[in-house]
Order: sequence, then structure tokens, then C-alpha cells
Amino acid sequence: MPVNDIKSGNGSGDILLSVVLPCYNEEEKIGSLLQDIQHYLEQQDFNAEIIVVDDRSTDSTHKILNQFCKSHPIGILRNETNSGKGYCVKRGVMASRGKYILFMDADRAYSISALYDFLTPLLRGECDVVLGNRRIHRSRFVLSPKYLPYIYLRHLLGQIFSVLSRWIVLPRYTDTQCGYKCFSRKAGVRIFELQRTKGFCFDVEFLFLAEKLGYRCMEVPVIFHYDGEPSSVRLFPHSLYYLLDLIRIRFNDSMGRYNVKKTE
Repeated sequence: MPVNDIKSGNGSGDILLSVVLPCYNEEEKIGSLLQDIQHYLEQQDFNAEIIVVDDRSTDSTHKILNQFCKSHPIGILRNETNSGKGYCVKRGVMASRGKYILFMDADRAYSISALYDFLTPLLRGECDVVLGNRRIHRSRFVLSPKYLPYIYLRHLLGQIFSVLSRWIVLPRYTDTQCGYKCFSRKAGVRIFELQRTKGFCFDVEFLFLAEKLGYRCMEVPVIFHYDGEPSSVRLFPHSLYYLLDLIRIRFNDSMGRYNVKKTE
């Protein structure tokens, strides 16, 4: 669905939206995903840019990105070492130019067509950060029945992470790890300037800092697509890593390392 009622409001060529894609070893999906995003954005009445941050992929992902770049105006950043999803998103956000920034996972779990529900409340001034939540009313999972046992186990793993997050850092959020979030440039840059976590737990730190800075956060339902790709997340040791990162966030806050001053 085109975002026909969202316009940049000027003819100067200013970029309204930056789409940031962190990726690692996504050779099977990154090309088709970029095609979908590019096609969708070309139908909109605003200027946008795509920034892909390759976390030093070891497959042909970077080759595919370079090939795509020859015929499409996208930005490509490649890390010198494998540095984690949080680092990739931060790097992409800091290199972006859009008034609003969307970051989404590169595994095609979410569609760019969901943009309308995320960008609209930001443009209306209703909030500063919009995050997808797979556990609230009207969210949907789209998958073959044969994948139900795996998705059930993945859901249980997500519940463990959610309980840990709410217990230690963020009491009111039930899904911090959804890979589809949109925010104003002002909020995003300010948050990522303070961001310390480079790995899987960066989403929690992002929301923790957003609240401490006084930014208004809104949760919206999403459609999650699963086509059989196994998750890289494992119960062990990732639960331990996650727990340690949560403790680090609390520790950093107690030591005053975030230097947080609420926005007006």
C-alpha cells in the first residue's frame, strides 16, 4: 500500500526517510529484499534512501550488494570486522540523512509495506519512536504449519528474553527484539550517541535510553513472515549473553555513564 498521504512538504530534495538494513550472510534474501524496498519507495511521494550495513559477511552478500549498487542508488557500508547487529544499526543511523529512520531486519521477516503504520504517528507528532510488537493484538505470524514446532520453541526463547528484560530493565515492554523500528532523526541520533551495546541486546538499551531521554514510544502490531530459515539465536549461550548485557545496562546507568538529559 503506497503511503500516498505522506509527503516531504518541500521540493528541495530533502530526504524524509532513511531505511537502514543491518545484514550478515544474507546472500539468499538480500537481493530480493532490496528490490522490494526500492520498488516500494519509488511509488511514494517523498524522497528516501537505503543504507545497508554489511557486518563482514563471509558469503556472497557483499558481492550481491555491490552488483545491486551499480543500478540502484543505495549506500553500502561494510564493517572491518564482525561487530554485531547493534553496531551495524548505529553505524547506519549515524550515516543516514533522513528526517525519519526505519531499521528492519534483512531476513525478510517483515515487509516494507508496513511503513505506513510506523511513519504516520511520527508525522502526526504522536510519538518519537515506533516499535513493532509481535505479541500484541492484531499482530500475525505467516508460516507453513510444518514450522509450528520451531516457531513455538522460538516463541518460548523470546519469552525468556522478554521476562529478563522486564525484570531487570524495561518493565512495560513485551517485545523488545522485533526487528522493525522507526523513529525521528533527533531521537535516533541522540540515543545512538549514547548507545554502548553492540550485540543482540542493543534493542533493550535503545528503548531504555529512549525512555530515560523522555522520548515518547508507541507499539504497533506487525506481520511476521517465516519461511524456514533457522534463527542464529540459541538458548545457550545467548541467554547468558543477554542477561549479562542487561546487567551491564543497569550498571552503566547506575554509574552515570549514559550522561542522560531529558529532551524538552
